[in-house]
Amino acid sequence: MKTCDVENCREQCLFELAQLIDEQGLFPAVRMMNGEVLGTSDTIFVTSIILVMLASCKSPTTEKISARVLQTLVKERSRAGAWNYWQHDSPSRAMEPYPDDIDDTFMAMTAIALWRPQLVDKWKKEIGLVLDTQRSREGLYRTWIGAGVAGNDIDPVANAAVLLYKNAAGESVESGLSRMLKRLSEKEPESLYYSSKAYKAYILAKAGIMPDFLFKERCAIYLTVPCEGAFLASALMLACSKEHEAIQALILNICDTSDRAALYPIYREKIFKDGSATEIASPALSLAACAEACSLYIERYG
Repeated sequence: MKTCDVENCREQCLFELAQLIDEQGLFPAVRMMNGEVLGTSDTIFVTSIILVMLASCKSPTTEKISARVLQTLVKERSRAGAWNYWQHDSPSRAMEPYPDDIDDTFMAMTAIALWRPQLVDKWKKEIGLVLDTQRSREGLYRTWIGAGVAGNDIDPVANAAVLLYKNAAGESVESGLSRMLKRLSEKEPESLYYSSKAYKAYILAKAGIMPDFLFKERCAIYLTVPCEGAFLASALMLACSKEHEAIQALILNICDTSDRAALYPIYREKIFKDGSATEIASPALSLAACAEACSLYIERYG
């Protein structure tokens, strides 16, 4: 596989991604159930994680994308210095209100730390208060900000976003947080919100925690939809894996397909009593994941 083919794939993904920014300056997402698209979703999480991915492939194109999108992301910050699952003006926010949460907050803060670090310095006091409020005795962080302790779950995948932010911002990381996440990564972490094994492996590796369950199960050898394959390839490369053939096969699959924007759900939006759930996917997220995987491949293999 030629490097120029991977570069062309990345640039095509970024070109298509730039066309998807909506009028609000965010990347749209869709709500799905059992593979069927039900409608759009007003979450800002997708935009945050895309900006985090694009920091791995900085270029004039991604600079233009980030400049436009970051303005909106900054405006979505609450008075308490956190982010909510819903946009400020989303009708869903009135119908199904949620407290601010650590996952949206620290994925947004990671994106800002990577693209506009001067803002992180400005907001460090507020972010420190959020962390102090949410920290549990075990050293992990409760999901819902300001919601107290009772019924406030601790999600390992959401905690990876806190570690990701601390790494991006150059802040010291508590040994308890790293140790707990390392232990949890020995097998696929149980998460109430995240359904994708590939995303779990990716976000842990991105935060500097080796996703041991990925290597034990060798799930990366399978060719999958482009976005899932991109998450797996990136996780392997970020973890400095020697699974070179698996990585090359996954990248080749991305380069060879014309449907890199295929929808791939990564987390649950609403969970029903019978265990069924609506899930969130985004063509923009799929394109960004493919672009980042290509960038990491070029960086590693030249």
